[in-house]
Amino acid sequence: MEEQTRATKEQGKERRTSFRDHRTYADMMRPTHTTNPHIPSPKTTRPLNLHRKLDTLNWLRKTIIVGEAMSLDHLENLPKLLRPKGESSMEIKYIGGLRVLILFDYSVAAKEFMENECRWKQHLKWLRWGDKTETHAERVAWIRIMGLPLHLWGQRNFKTITSVYGKTIAPFKDIPHRVDLSHVKIGILTKNKIRIYDEVTSTFKGKEYRLGIIEFDEGLFPFTKKKRLDRRIQ
Repeated sequence: MEEQTRATKEQGKERRTSFRDHRTYADMMRPTHTTNPHIPSPKTTRPLNLHRKLDTLNWLRKTIIVGEAMSLDHLENLPKLLRPKGESSMEIKYIGGLRVLILFDYSVAAKEFMENECRWKQHLKWLRWGDKTETHAERVAWIRIMGLPLHLWGQRNFKTITSVYGKTIAPFKDIPHRVDLSHVKIGILTKNKIRIYDEVTSTFKGKEYRLGIIEFDEGLFPFTKKKRLDRRIQ
């Protein structure tokens, strides 16, 4: 009788263990995942078919030139740099990143401007016809680096962190004279089409640090007389 009772108890333990999938109580209570509200929706499995409009193509081909400014400072002052005498035959439009679209009244004027490198070579990295250029390849993003210890602040480490997301165009300089040292703010040129919201692990002398990389809204106002863009993020 005692052996039968013992066997019944052992069977009960086995059943309870199988119900718990051999997990401990702590394992059962531990969350299996966390929800991030900033995670983008799943990618579309099938590409979207687009069509080109001939009217737009002709407009881009004949009177439109696309160029990339040398820096944010050049971008801010580009109308004055390219139109020192206030010429009305040219209109400059911002299209994202450091790129601009230059619209001319006539195709002849566009061709003459492109061939006269003395007018733009010091301010623009390159010029191409509008129909032969990817106009929205990059964008300007302003990011915060959260959780980096102050003794590890420096351009080398900043570049190591931000290079994952893009190229630095507005560095975080003059650290001793800044008032807000709670986080680092840097402007980058990125090909990411969605908002940057990430957490990464960094190491120093065997110790790990979790860093938050968060994009924030910093209005970019090209062609204005406001403060220098690389100082607006102080």
